[in-house]
Amino acid sequence: MKQSTTDSLSKFIPVMKRARGYRLYDNYGKRYVDLYQQNGHALLGHRAFSLTTVLKNIISKGLIFDLPSIYGSRLIKAVKELIPGIQSVFIAGSIEQGLQSITDSGEMNLSRHDIYDPFLKNKKGKIAVWRPFSGITYEDEQILLPILPFSVGGSPIVICFRKKLEIPESAPLLSPFLLAGTVRAVYDLNKYVLPEWFSHNLLKNSVKWDQRGIYILPKMEKREYDIEFKKFLNHGILLSPHYPQPSILPGELSSGELQNILQLFRREEKRI
Repeated sequence: MKQSTTDSLSKFIPVMKRARGYRLYDNYGKRYVDLYQQNGHALLGHRAFSLTTVLKNIISKGLIFDLPSIYGSRLIKAVKELIPGIQSVFIAGSIEQGLQSITDSGEMNLSRHDIYDPFLKNKKGKIAVWRPFSGITYEDEQILLPILPFSVGGSPIVICFRKKLEIPESAPLLSPFLLAGTVRAVYDLNKYVLPEWFSHNLLKNSVKWDQRGIYILPKMEKREYDIEFKKFLNHGILLSPHYPQPSILPGELSSGELQNILQLFRREEKRI
């Protein structure tokens, strides 16, 4: 998904050697707790066990080419179970492809300009970015663009409608590897349980940060956020490099990691 600003902070992220769970390790062995999570595409963590097993199984079957498969219909079913009230799901290889296909069908005219994120202060459009565990009901939103917890090059995107469309629900010729991975991720998301330490009031009364569900948004200008990003990174915490996109609380933290994260947020508060 296109970011709202340039990726100027990405250049400060070190080269990563490996990743596991919600932790990243650079070439020097330094560990970082991942609050970026690829803008939600890694919300289930890195190297999620069930997902790895599914992908290995697909590879063993040789289903890595762009061919028709059973996984398109399975993805439609999984998304409808994930988001209540969805009547139609359109799968595409990219946002542009999906919007253009729907427009070409004559059902309605859609473009990137119609996409908006309820988390951000951009103008409301026809298509709402959907984030799980956000605290937003989305009940009034008629078209949703979910951020699904699976991201590999060429991963499918889905556009969801609360009304039944006349165009058929069929997947384009996408690799079964990508479709099956997305299906598994959606079902795993359905089973996601918030950690015991989670609270909606972790950053209560903060003047710099706004917590909405598992998401943390900056309440500051980009120049100040750039400074905060570098400070957190030096302490082994990776925030979103894409201001003003939210950072995400991990699904797993040790007590020491949680204390470190909260101290960093709260320590900065004391300097105001």
